[in-house]
Amino acid sequence: MRNAIWKKSIKAQLVISFLFPFLVFSLILFGFVRYVSDYIIQEHVIPQFDERLTENGRLLAETIDPDLIKNTMAFPEKYGMELKQKLDSFIERKKGIEYVYVLSRKNGRDVIVALNGSDKFMVESPFTNDQKLSYEKKESVLSSIYRDKWGVHKSFFIPVDGVDAIVGIYRFRLIFRHNYLSNALEHFFWKLSEMLQERNNRFPQLFSIGMKPIGNHALFQPSPNPFDQI
Repeated sequence: MRNAIWKKSIKAQLVISFLFPFLVFSLILFGFVRYVSDYIIQEHVIPQFDERLTENGRLLAETIDPDLIKNTMAFPEKYGMELKQKLDSFIERKKGIEYVYVLSRKNGRDVIVALNGSDKFMVESPFTNDQKLSYEKKESVLSSIYRDKWGVHKSFFIPVDGVDAIVGIYRFRLIFRHNYLSNALEHFFWKLSEMLQERNNRFPQLFSIGMKPIGNHALFQPSPNPFDQI
């Protein structure tokens, strides 16, 4: 009895001594990848992202016809589709931009004058703080990255000369860091599970408690190499 307990204790110690360095290494790897990705995103990706968003917003404000906005506000049934088509045309071939729209205020109500892809016009919609600031102060506003139930976003708002309105550029699904880290770590743990399984096959008695299968599947399931998706 004591001999069996002693053998199990030795097995457990060997497994722990084998797993511990890998667990420590995984934590170090996670911290390193997160630090590097944060640095790249903050110093390179986000500034380029903001610049592109701002350029598109300024271009839309310069090229959109203020008279068409005025006419749509006065006669949405007559001019709304023309304004919508202008917005649809602007957003074509602009990757990452989900929505462009015109905002204004009429009879004390905040309204979406027109939105690309929508056949509804002059829809009441309370301004966000950034929209309100841009509209009331007549200045451009670049929002911070924010999250809601639809995802992670960033927007830019700018007044349109010649009309009491602003345009907004809305970019959607800023999830590259989360997905990259998740995929990279999942791939690492998959490789780790493969190594453990290989040792389990070579030394079944020694590592019999090191890898516990679930049905016919290992604890960590393989996923596509994240670097294949770049």
